[in-house]
Amino acid sequence: MERNNQIDFFRGFLLILITVNHFISENNIIIRFTRESIGWVEGASGFVYLSGFTVGLVYTNKFLKKGGNEIRNAAINRSWLIYKFHIGVFFITLLAVLTLGFVRNHWEPHYGTMLANPIGASILALVFLYQPQNMDILPMYAVFLLFVPWIIVHLQKHPKGYLIVLLISSIVYLIGTFELLLINHYRYSWSRWVNPGFFNMLSWQIIFVVGLVLGNMAYNKKLGALLDKTYIVWGALIVAISLLAIKILLSIHVIEITDYDIKFWADKKYLRPLRLINIAAVFILIRWVMVKKPTWFQYKPLAYLGKNSLEVFAFHILLILLLSPLNSYLNGISAYPLFGNYYFYPLETVLAGMVVASLYLAPTLWNASTRYFQEVKTLVYK
Repeated sequence: MERNNQIDFFRGFLLILITVNHFISENNIIIRFTRESIGWVEGASGFVYLSGFTVGLVYTNKFLKKGGNEIRNAAINRSWLIYKFHIGVFFITLLAVLTLGFVRNHWEPHYGTMLANPIGASILALVFLYQPQNMDILPMYAVFLLFVPWIIVHLQKHPKGYLIVLLISSIVYLIGTFELLLINHYRYSWSRWVNPGFFNMLSWQIIFVVGLVLGNMAYNKKLGALLDKTYIVWGALIVAISLLAIKILLSIHVIEITDYDIKFWADKKYLRPLRLINIAAVFILIRWVMVKKPTWFQYKPLAYLGKNSLEVFAFHILLILLLSPLNSYLNGISAYPLFGNYYFYPLETVLAGMVVASLYLAPTLWNASTRYFQEVKTLVYK
């Protein structure tokens, strides 16, 4: 099965978008264009969806060619690899905040638990109960992958299997998005150290699962019959434009809706319905363009990042950890006020460009380190 360059292109593009959003200051004018500029849609949702879609394609192919045992082993091995990346990034971060003063000073508000209780934080991180800023995406993938074999087998063996899968996923989503299941861990003394991450897994799994189901349908040549209908595309366009207009009108106070209403229904942490509908509409439109213009979205440098997304994502966390403390210093040297509270920070912007360019080092460094440890292992066991 050949790789889909369009999927890799978008994954690479989203990795750059996520890196920029994680790196630059909140009042940098650039963030107006990189964060939720087309409604309540952000890079993380696209990345989760494309990961699910890719898994649907790849694991359906594996199942049909090699059977259920193959995809179970593949899913466990991939989940274990992601887990190792997550733990590796965590312990490098822990070492940095404990030993590098400029890193500690910048990140203390976000990584304070590491400083206050490094052993406790480490133990909790091993079981995903401590996921500080920028370290809560990889754990989601590690967990989601463990359910992939059951879903793929169910989709392939039952003609209407997708209905059961989507029904279960929707029930779990409703439990998560409306916080129907709250585990009271606060009665334990160690609870003050717990940080399960920004993203609610019960809510966000629905994007991954829908992506997986659509990936399975795409492999079986059934996706076009579902999404290529004219009324689906036009409906998605109307929804996307309407929600974008509402968001713009709210931002300039033409429409008066209480902050609570809009923040609740478009909440990102719990992926509430307004945001989910907006995401679905935009993704349908992007897919329509991909089908109509198959030669677009093939830029190889971006596809290269998408092809190596795990290594690039982990590396971007370390780049931000070490280099974002420089932003306050650079912005103090050069800043140009614009409208509202926004500024143009030329030096920070240049550094952000360098950080993005550095992402291309990730696959090379990972391959080099893998070869090195393999050589060491060979020498040890000779």
